[in-house]
Amino acid sequence: MKFVRSLLSILFVLSLLMCLFACKPKEQEEEGCPNHADTTGDGLCNVCGTPAELSADYGTKLILADGGEFMFRIVLGSDVDAGTLMDVNTLKSTLRKLDAPVEVVGENEGGKRDFEILVGTVTSRGEKYHYDRYSLGMQGQVVKFIDSKIIINGGSGTALNAAFTYFVEEILGFEEEPDEIDTIVFDKNDAIEKVQADYDITSIAVGGTDLRGYTIAVDYTDLNFYPFASRLQTSLYELAGYWLPIVPLDQKSEKSIVLSMAPIDDTPDDSFRVYSKGS
Repeated sequence: MKFVRSLLSILFVLSLLMCLFACKPKEQEEEGCPNHADTTGDGLCNVCGTPAELSADYGTKLILADGGEFMFRIVLGSDVDAGTLMDVNTLKSTLRKLDAPVEVVGENEGGKRDFEILVGTVTSRGEKYHYDRYSLGMQGQVVKFIDSKIIINGGSGTALNAAFTYFVEEILGFEEEPDEIDTIVFDKNDAIEKVQADYDITSIAVGGTDLRGYTIAVDYTDLNFYPFASRLQTSLYELAGYWLPIVPLDQKSEKSIVLSMAPIDDTPDDSFRVYSKGS
């Protein structure tokens, strides 16, 4: 008799366990987790935050919104211009109307999170997520994701604006103001990474030395030379795709174009000078 009771008890416990495991997917489905999948690799379901199996789409798809909730926040780089900022605020207003608010912060505000859209040049998230805008050229654009970070950048203010517009219209699907927001998935096949390759000038050399990778050294307070340094920097970028950083005179190196009124005796033998004559 005791054996029968023990056997019945064991069977009852086993049936409870089987019921719990069998009911779990149904409960998750009722809670809005039909797939209950981890697409970011952090080991947690993108929707409910509980442990989940890696999705077969891991690395190729990223869920931006699910069940009416927008899961990312926008982080702005210091080089975001007024035009892109206006578009960011328009998106923020649109999502607020859809009861899916999005947080917008500067790169040094509010700490760091997993799910972020990095707009412009953001350096505070580490080298892996830093994208040098000047490597794209004036017309170049990038819209892609790495892990759970979305990177949006452009080689100029105009190109960044175009890249953000592409993200809003093609990735979010907000070409027209939407009536509702449900599930939005960023497929890696929809990413863009365009680098400008055509320039009026293909290379610039002085004495056989290519100027790519040089800096422009100038006194920042010099009202004669600094504006010229800025114009030289912009012109080289527009015409040849060379972005030469401007550095203070005390940071000049062997690979610097130095703009100053230094005496001739202070000039190295292997340097060169540019003079004006007449007008």
